[in-house]
Amino acid sequence: GGHTLASPALNNGGSDVFVAKLSANGASLLWLAWMGGALDEQANAIVLDKSSVSEPKVYLTGITASPTFPVAGPAMQACSPNTGTLAFVAELSQPGNVPNLVYSTCWGGVSGTLGNSGNAIAVDSLGAAYVTGTTFASNFPISVGIPAPYNTMGAASQAAFVVGRACPRTGHC
Repeated sequence: GGHTLASPALNNGGSDVFVAKLSANGASLLWLAWMGGALDEQANAIVLDKSSVSEPKVYLTGITASPTFPVAGPAMQACSPNTGTLAFVAELSQPGNVPNLVYSTCWGGVSGTLGNSGNAIAVDSLGAAYVTGTTFASNFPISVGIPAPYNTMGAASQAAFVVGRACPRTGHC
């Protein structure tokens, strides 16, 4: 399953994220996908898994300021940045060289103009994504049973985060 990604509409907002797959020699474009909402997005990291030599899954993380950023699949959080920014994480499959959005979610605390950013991403052999980033939000969401992050610099300081998103190859997250 998933959602086919298409080129953006005219006047889709500020900057959007794109992912392009080039041929091995770089001479031709095999596919191109856009993701974005009404405001600005920025991709900060990309990683491929080892599920297939010819069609590996593509994982992205970055920043969105758009309440209309596309959320698909089992999303952890809706994209409601409330004038700040949220980190986003997305997985794309590419059956037959056609990009397909498997899941996309936003993540972070919402504190007015303060922001969250996904800065790096890795994927384990089971397809779970691990994201690291930064947040200024004092209400950054954490898992039940995990202590709140230790922050000695006050509510407006920047803190790092690491999150794991388990989504086994079965497709059930």
